[in-house]
Amino acid sequence: MTAKREPTEFISTQTGDEKVVALLNDMFKSAARMGASDIHIEDAEDGAIVRMRVDGKLRQTHTLTGPEMRNADTKIRMKAGLSPSDRKPMDGRMFIEVDERMVDVRVSWLPTRNGMSIVGRLLDQANASRTLADIDMTPSVRRVIDETLAEPNGLFLVSGPTGSGKTSTLYAMLTALNSLERKIITVEDPVEYRIPLACQVNVERPKTTAFGNPAEKGTTFGSALRSILRQDPDIILIGEIRDAETARIAIEASLTGHLVLSTVHANDAPATITRLLDLGIEPFPLGAALRCVVAQRLLSRLCRCARPYAADSVASAAFHSLGVPLAPGQTLLLPQGCEQCGYSGYKGRVPVLELVRSDNALREAITTKDSEAITRAAQHQAQFVKLATGGALHALAGKTTLDQALRLLPDRAGHCGLDEELEIPHD
Repeated sequence: MTAKREPTEFISTQTGDEKVVALLNDMFKSAARMGASDIHIEDAEDGAIVRMRVDGKLRQTHTLTGPEMRNADTKIRMKAGLSPSDRKPMDGRMFIEVDERMVDVRVSWLPTRNGMSIVGRLLDQANASRTLADIDMTPSVRRVIDETLAEPNGLFLVSGPTGSGKTSTLYAMLTALNSLERKIITVEDPVEYRIPLACQVNVERPKTTAFGNPAEKGTTFGSALRSILRQDPDIILIGEIRDAETARIAIEASLTGHLVLSTVHANDAPATITRLLDLGIEPFPLGAALRCVVAQRLLSRLCRCARPYAADSVASAAFHSLGVPLAPGQTLLLPQGCEQCGYSGYKGRVPVLELVRSDNALREAITTKDSEAITRAAQHQAQFVKLATGGALHALAGKTTLDQALRLLPDRAGHCGLDEELEIPHD
């Protein structure tokens, strides 16, 4: 169901719920002002907890009693257009006005052992106006992206896990391409930001009966794309390529005069190509269609309160292993914490991009279907910088820390703890 845009605040519907209404309004507005990407409201055995994901990390902000949680659940369901009585996973949408701007909240409701989990993903429409200039990238990467977007056709992929900023990067690309002279059509699950002039299509998930059997097929990426190709588009954005049907139609569209932008879940840029081959895509059309692949991650950006330290042998060895040698006595930065960053030491995110462009060597490697050959061909390209190396360069520039960069290594996911190993001078 589609949520209405009015009212933009939670409202009281019965005597005695004013406290919960005020709490909900405060929670969602605070989340938007903090720059939170998600707000989690979860039943616990003795009440409920509220956590907000800020700069990629969850932090607890509120607690609710059992009755307050039930009341809050009812209010959120009403506002998001969800059934008030169903005990099945549901998705909805609502809008909150914060400081004269509209924040779109995608609501996911899930039954749990303790009761329920409600997650609201905050989509600030102001982010739709981001441009490529707002994304921190090297000049060589920006040049390749600009050259690729200037081509009349081909396949441009952005990869990375959930929450890595793929959609924001794609929208920045669309902003660069958007004009009266081009017809842009997007197919998304769901549409996240509104783009002037673009025709945006929501994928509709299949509806089911009370017994879980399909009642209506719904609109898939594949079925939507077949109709979109009859709409005479110049540029097509596909929210995600997740199956062979969508991949084949995307490649067909890119080979018949369309520029196609999409995302793929993969660990890095070379693995994105391997992922499509694993879906059963033939190598020759893939090699002919592919123009560029960008893998992206987001690292925590150091707050201005960061303190300097002289790199020791541990840090120097780590930087060297990432291909970034340090000068003797190199000064780096570490998180400290202040009121502005909530004493976390970090405020905001810094993107790291790994880019592979199509060339003869890469196309030849694709025909072999050999992942190692594809990786070697990518790494020989002049603009190619591994994700972890890109993170180390950001750390050297004082934007983030070495510990954050090491998280990008395949075998170092999660907390590395390097900050604790460094010989840091104490006050």
